[in-house]
Amino acid sequence: MKIWEIDTPFDSELWIEAGPEWRLHCPDGDGNTMPLPSGKLAINWNRRLRKMDDFFWPVLMLTPIGRKSVVEELVAKFEGAIGINVPYTTIENHAGDRPDDKTWPELKALWITCCLDADEDRSTIVRWVDDQGRDSIKISGIEKSEDGWNEEEFENFEIRKKRVPGHGLYVRNSDLSGCDFFRVNQNRFWLFCTDKVKQFVDAQGYAGLDFLEAGDVIE
Repeated sequence: MKIWEIDTPFDSELWIEAGPEWRLHCPDGDGNTMPLPSGKLAINWNRRLRKMDDFFWPVLMLTPIGRKSVVEELVAKFEGAIGINVPYTTIENHAGDRPDDKTWPELKALWITCCLDADEDRSTIVRWVDDQGRDSIKISGIEKSEDGWNEEEFENFEIRKKRVPGHGLYVRNSDLSGCDFFRVNQNRFWLFCTDKVKQFVDAQGYAGLDFLEAGDVIE
């Protein structure tokens, strides 16, 4: 069974300003604690946006926010995550456009609670110290979505790089304990799910989540 990293879609257009409570309540890099997020979100409407996706991502906060009904459906169907109510307000953008607050749905954060150790003997996890003396970590060889630039059209485009065979994140099925959403203790900012979640989201046509092939579940 494959593992997928949950990420922000390349073409996401909704600007979310997370309050200080949301930023401070990210899981810490050492994986010691994982307090729940709280606070109020300010949603800056982008006038180019034709519709609101089912999920979007606050700036500086690696937790997807979704329509309440969609998040509740996912946490009821799959283990490893909970839904947290998200109060919010909408603010005007530079063009002065602002949607009617009554047209916005109730929102919930999809907060992943399951956390386990990746199999470091199999996983291609790379650690190093950067120029600032900070410890850094990444998983080499996983699928990547990167920005490209079209000089003629004067716009960005997505460059998709496939996973390198044999590389990526490996976790044991016994460590998942039935969870289909999970984080790993090596870096709790990364968000993952199994094939089951991806296939369900794709089948339902929910927009606002990107899935990058990251690894495999092993026995």
